Amino acid sequence: MYDLTNSISPDLRRELEGRIEEVRREIERFRDIFDLPRGEISVARSIWGEMPINWEMLEESRSRRLRGYGEIPAGLPAILDPMIDRLTTLAAGIEKLLEPGPRPKRSR
Repeated sequence: MYDLTNSISPDLRRELEGRIEEVRREIERFRDIFDLPRGEISVARSIWGEMPINWEMLEESRSRRLRGYGEIPAGLPAILDPMIDRLTTLAAGIEKLLEPGPRPKRSR
C-alpha cells in the first residue's frame, strides 16, 4: 500500500502549471489546424471502465491466490478473505452507481 505525497514545491507547481497550459494551447492549435472534433469523456464512465482492473486486484488479493507466492501465515484467510469480501461488496456498489444507462430516480 502506498500513500501519495506531494513533493512538488509551490514554485515548481507554478512552473508546471505554466508548462501544462502551454501544452494545452499547442494541442488546441493542432485541433484547430487539422479541424479535429472535440470529444468529451464522462468521469463516471471512465471510473466504471476501470472497475475490471479493480476486480482483478481484489481477486488476486484473496488468500488462496497468495499461496502462489509461498506459504501464508495460519489464520490469514480468516482475517483477509472477509476484508476482501467487504471491499468487493463496496466496489460492486460503486460499479452499480456508475453503470452506464438510465437509472431510476431516487425519491428523497
